[in-house]
Amino acid sequence: MRDRHLSLDHLTRPAESHRVMDALRRGTTRRDLLALLAAGGMQATLAGGLAGVAFSAHAQATATPKRGGRIRVAAATAAVSDTFDPAKQSNQSDYVRCNMVYNGLTALDGSLTPQPALAESFTTADARTWVFTLRQGVTFHGQGAGAGRRGVFHPAPQGPGHRVQGQDAG
Repeated sequence: MRDRHLSLDHLTRPAESHRVMDALRRGTTRRDLLALLAAGGMQATLAGGLAGVAFSAHAQATATPKRGGRIRVAAATAAVSDTFDPAKQSNQSDYVRCNMVYNGLTALDGSLTPQPALAESFTTADARTWVFTLRQGVTFHGQGAGAGRRGVFHPAPQGPGHRVQGQDAG
């Protein structure tokens, strides 16, 4: 019987397999490993979905943006519960679809560490209350720049746009 070596080449891209193997050697928990594999899967799903989209450089340079229209997105997975509500995401299709439409306060970098996105910075003194400083010019649902500069997070999902309610601090 031949020795078998642990290989994740069939599960991850070569650039990611070294991260997974390093995590396994460090004694990473099953939950951490699943998070790494899920992140790689989401990246692969997004890259695969966008690989079929091609634009001509000339058309991009000369096209005038038009209001309205239609975008069609094909996904490898679907569910009865598919949603555009970021508070109710339940599968990869929801995650990919929402990430193409909505911006978040933060975004994960290559090492899965949160980095500022719409937020310029974020801090916490007790890991219970977080303060986010928004970038200049950020608008919420057509309310104009500066709208929502102060907000309160409501953990109970009530529908799209109801996760943060706030008022202009200015």
